[in-house]
Amino acid sequence: MLPFIVLVLPPLVLGLLSLVAKASPGPRPQRLRWLLRPASWLGLGAVALEAWALLGEGPFQREGVGMGVLWALQSDGVSLAFGGLLAVLGGVLVRFTCVHLDGEAREGAFQSALLLALGAGWLLAHSASWPVTLLALGLQGLSVAALLNFYGERAGARQQTRRFLRTWWVSDTLLVGAALLLSVPALAF
Repeated sequence: MLPFIVLVLPPLVLGLLSLVAKASPGPRPQRLRWLLRPASWLGLGAVALEAWALLGEGPFQREGVGMGVLWALQSDGVSLAFGGLLAVLGGVLVRFTCVHLDGEAREGAFQSALLLALGAGWLLAHSASWPVTLLALGLQGLSVAALLNFYGERAGARQQTRRFLRTWWVSDTLLVGAALLLSVPALAF
């Protein structure tokens, strides 16, 4: 039986690395660079453990209660495929940013947003409850806005970021409303 921590570990590690990168937003964040490659291997390791558990016990769901809320993550073929894709894509993107953004004035800030987006993507792929889904989508929106606005001195980047944020706020507000409506027992279908 796969423990809950194996499903939670990749987004936790990516989130912590995102905070480390945010603490040193300038060029060549040295504290972060030597941690990035093992972090990408962690995602692949988690996917391998998840695949092993799926072969042994089939699709499963793990739950935990925190802050009075049920936090549930699941593993099935779709989440495994999406998690594997994210692990591989994340490794490629992190390596790409280390090479091609080397020395960029805000390299650490970009890596912070990228790591946050990857961690939120993992959560979204394995989400089995509304709180996890809403948290993952909220983190995705923040990180995508930061990535879009990386070159904030450019008018086009600022304009696209504003467009994205308007759409994101409207869609997330509607999603929270739907989650609240579905959580009221009298309104559940």
